[in-house]
Amino acid sequence: MANHPPRVQDSNTRITLREDSLKESLPTSDNGLGWVQIQQKSLRWEENIQDSTIITHEGLTTLAHPDRGWTIASGTWNALRAKWGLTSETLQRIYESCTSQRQLETVNVFIPMRHILQTIKRVWQVEGLHGLPAIAAPTFFPKASKNKDIWWETKTSLNTPRDESENESGETEDVGDPSDEQEEGDIKTTAYLWDSMDEEDREDTMDILKQSDEWVIWKSKDKWTTLLKAAGFHQLLYIKKDIQEDCWGSKIKGW
Repeated sequence: MANHPPRVQDSNTRITLREDSLKESLPTSDNGLGWVQIQQKSLRWEENIQDSTIITHEGLTTLAHPDRGWTIASGTWNALRAKWGLTSETLQRIYESCTSQRQLETVNVFIPMRHILQTIKRVWQVEGLHGLPAIAAPTFFPKASKNKDIWWETKTSLNTPRDESENESGETEDVGDPSDEQEEGDIKTTAYLWDSMDEEDREDTMDILKQSDEWVIWKSKDKWTTLLKAAGFHQLLYIKKDIQEDCWGSKIKGW
């Protein structure tokens, strides 16, 4: 309790929330400090991009369109529109990403949970993530890509504290971690999610891996083990047999 922040005191401050309210200057409480207002119902937000209407309600964002509609988590929408901009091209890229994700799920390919990806990032100082559709790639990776598409890429910088926090939708976002500090520069170590990559992407990636030491592979299917061993790569991590997931790397002494 000694390290807990001060409690938020009761306040008579009230505002009527509407679209763009949070972009405006908000009033302070009676004592000049911050305040909390609890809404009884989830607010409905609408945005219009050219002829398309985007609706955000109860943690979900939906593009209402008869041919290329989609529904994703509102936190994902906020992240992608900030990176790509409010354009019709962004809506199309999200639609294609949703299609890609459905195809993976149809063939029972599931991505690692966020806490596993966060662990991979920290244990091996991974900065790039390759192999996931944009809507499934966590934004705590400075770079995300799939096939020849780069979803986003930001430079890393020195002495930038990083940690996890929750956004408004309740999704975990990485906003800093001291272990991730490093000099500013291009993305170095990349994690490749082998299961969600297609065959062409894996073949192209094998050529890249042979020329670099800074990468790890996360996979669950044994049929690729022989190929990785033949290329001289080493298993970095063994997980329980019934889980059948492992991690591979290059030029690492030991297993």
